Amino acid sequence: MNTKGLVKVVAANFSRIYLGGIPSLLNDDGAFLSFICTLTATEALGGFLSPKLQNGPRFKTFIQRYFPDPYPAQADALWKLRNAAVHGFSTGPYKLTHHNSHLHLTQDGGLMVLNAEDFYATLVSSS
Repeated sequence: MNTKGLVKVVAANFSRIYLGGIPSLLNDDGAFLSFICTLTATEALGGFLSPKLQNGPRFKTFIQRYFPDPYPAQADALWKLRNAAVHGFSTGPYKLTHHNSHLHLTQDGGLMVLNAEDFYATLVSSS
């Protein structure tokens, strides 16, 4: 398969698995998993952008290049969230919620709040 064909297959599968699958998690039972999937999708996109970099730098590079403000300034904190969520089932340096768009990117108790639906929408627009 040539590069163009490979990109087409990967893009189709990414859209089907991540962009199509995450919305089914945007509920009380799956909201935390939606964050994990959004973070790992971001990591996958970073791998396509900068395949020679290690995971952390390519994740952060993707956020800095493609996520809108104020996310680029939070690339390090989002990488900490990715590691905390994936490896420790923890929210790390954030407060996570869903169905609370009015709280997205606000501060609560010194922590930034991320709302699942808004965070997913950022992935969609950035991908």
